[in-house]
Amino acid sequence: MYFRGGAMNKIEEYKSEKDGLDILTDVPRYAAEGWEAITDGDRERLKWAGVFFRKQTPGRFMMRVRIPNGITKSAQIRAIAEIGEEFGKAFIDITTRQQIQLRWFGIEDVPEIGDG
Repeated sequence: MYFRGGAMNKIEEYKSEKDGLDILTDVPRYAAEGWEAITDGDRERLKWAGVFFRKQTPGRFMMRVRIPNGITKSAQIRAIAEIGEEFGKAFIDITTRQQIQLRWFGIEDVPEIGDG
């Protein structure tokens, strides 16, 4: 495949193979099969759902929660903190872009986090 006169990079190939949001239907299967079953393309697509595979911590993931304009309610922050405590290492990161990152949870936790 070619992209703008040249070969597509790997990320563009993944995008052309399957819509990024289609990963949402695959998450329960990966939760059951384990993180090793996640294909390289689906690791990239998980980002569309706010879930990031981290090479530095194999088997552990990071989730990014977007806070539009950095405006939120205290109850929302408490709920996010509870998720961090239950599934992660009991802390959250607030980024310079006013987003929140939850770290150190497993793919098996994603369905329950999403249902919360």
